[in-house]
Amino acid sequence: MGIAGVHHQSGLPFVPQIEDIPQFALGQIESVGYVVWCDGTGEAVIVDPGAATDQMLSAVAEWASPVAAVLLTHAHLDHVEGLGLVRDYTDAPIYLHAEDRPLLDALPAQAAMFGLTVPEVPPPDEELSDGDHFRFGESTFEVVHTPGHSPGHVILRAVEDGFVLVGDLVFAGSIGRTDLPGGDYRALFESIRKHVLTLPDDTRLYSGHGPETTVGHERIGNPFLIHMEGERSEKAVAHRQRSGLTAFRGVVRSASPACASNHVSRSISG
Repeated sequence: MGIAGVHHQSGLPFVPQIEDIPQFALGQIESVGYVVWCDGTGEAVIVDPGAATDQMLSAVAEWASPVAAVLLTHAHLDHVEGLGLVRDYTDAPIYLHAEDRPLLDALPAQAAMFGLTVPEVPPPDEELSDGDHFRFGESTFEVVHTPGHSPGHVILRAVEDGFVLVGDLVFAGSIGRTDLPGGDYRALFESIRKHVLTLPDDTRLYSGHGPETTVGHERIGNPFLIHMEGERSEKAVAHRQRSGLTAFRGVVRSASPACASNHVSRSISG
């Protein structure tokens, strides 16, 4: 069983102020969902409602935040299984990239792959497209299409605020798996190279599994990405040697084995 709890992170200096990014993790796959709200207006968005959706909705109710939308980075089971609960709570539109709609429609088959069942979920109301700018209150997410983990995977960039919700594209010390239907190894690496490693090193990355990280940390410490850095590779190797790291020791941290590629996952009981 996965962890039965809520991981909360606060105090991030965002401008315009997105006051907080709570991290909700629960379930057999321990997916992470996010509630992001604009401090100026109180409007919130729910991102990837998985097994911890009850806690996410409780937080929204506690903060009395109007929900502007539900944004899905992709349509794998562990990121959408709470959509029915969200729909019971709010009529806010659900957004999903069109190329992941077949995955959502095949949700029962996805669940069966892991020996699970899933309640019926509502369909998306709107499509996310590459280059969209989704605005809620005084805050904006830039939508970037990043296929590889799934055909319609997207990341949500808050460039001025210095963070990105990266879904299952990349994790702290690992990358998204590509052996599920629609996965593409080459496309995944191209998405990371083009849309993550081009960002400033201090950009915070909030993933669909595991803890937050930064572009800089993954650039020199992620064993799957070091070879992508060309002239930086010698620096990365030297860093690993000084730190006493092997390719799969120390740098590889938690992400779900259902969603990450060839990594060491943390063991949590409760």
